[in-house]
Amino acid sequence: MEELGGPDAVAQNPDAAKELEEHMEASDQVLNANISAALKSLAAVGDEVMKSQYMIKTIKDEQHKHMRETRKSVLR
Repeated sequence: MEELGGPDAVAQNPDAAKELEEHMEASDQVLNANISAALKSLAAVGDEVMKSQYMIKTIKDEQHKHMRETRKSVLR
């Protein structure tokens, strides 16, 4: 690990991570694959949350706009 620059360097360098993985035992490789899959899943969930938040904001903005327009027409 130290030869590759330490844990932080390996985490940032896919080539170093691959080289390290070649020296792992099978159980460590399985664990590493599961962690990688979990990270990808979390990223996908994060993207969906951002899309949902955008849609909610858009809906709220439209509701506020409609409410303002309704108030204006009622107060005339």
